[in-house]
Amino acid sequence: MAVFLHGRRAQLRRHWLFALVCTVPAAAEVISFDPMRVFERSEFGDGESDLLVLVERGRSLGRSAFDKTLRRLEEIEGQRARHLVVSACRGCAVYDELLERWQFKEADLPVALLFPDHDEHSAKGKFKLHLASARDPLTAMQKFVQDLDNGFLRPWLRGLEVDSEAPSGLVREVVGSTFMEQVVDPDADVVILLYGPFCGFSKLLQPVFKELARELEWDSRLRFARYDITQNEPPPANWAGELESHRVPRIYLYRQGHKTDPIVFPPEGDKTAQALLDWLQPLLPRLKDMSQNAEPLPGVDSNDL
Repeated sequence: MAVFLHGRRAQLRRHWLFALVCTVPAAAEVISFDPMRVFERSEFGDGESDLLVLVERGRSLGRSAFDKTLRRLEEIEGQRARHLVVSACRGCAVYDELLERWQFKEADLPVALLFPDHDEHSAKGKFKLHLASARDPLTAMQKFVQDLDNGFLRPWLRGLEVDSEAPSGLVREVVGSTFMEQVVDPDADVVILLYGPFCGFSKLLQPVFKELARELEWDSRLRFARYDITQNEPPPANWAGELESHRVPRIYLYRQGHKTDPIVFPPEGDKTAQALLDWLQPLLPRLKDMSQNAEPLPGVDSNDL
């Protein structure tokens, strides 16, 4: 096993790291974190291995209580169908970049992250384990990897913190950490608006969206939510289907029992509450049954915003 650190070995690191990652390791290897290397799938068997990253608190090098733990992770290698590559960031050159990139606070550390296929944006998702209160970090991380293999983990999404003081209304504000709980898990249909707070079109659509939620408030099996896609990352496709997250606003229907197959409201469609209702009714026939005698929904004038 080889452990590569910055500092005195910096000159040798590039040569040996290249030699290390050109082939899939036969056992868990601990390498210092370099995002340009560890997410280069072709150097790790092109998706035939998974990556575990430990991020510890601190900007300086030194010995760590996790050194022995990381080396012993190789004990689970023979129990897996896939190889495991282990990387650590403690005093690494990209420490501050990682805190910003993964939206960590130093108080959150240490944490372990799992990236299936060495892919930060894998359709399978990525997963996080808090280790600050772990009495036995080795056992915790071994179980973390085993839970990945057994399909027991829930994906981790970067995003805004939950605002516990925000009033609950007709349209729920969803963030990365609550997407699964609020959209995918409920035994209900969920209509969600992907928006950007500084997007003019998003601002125009939000009162229309709220008007529709008010009109359909009677349906206990239908929920409305919104998701700031500029501050919260898109959910992994294997869990929540494909979303067009690079353009806003977008409205999707997550139907009960079909949460990995969201249906998008046609982007070229009229942006009125009535147009949205007309779109929903064939998809949710109960809405049509209850709205046959209803008056057409009023539009929202942008001058009223």
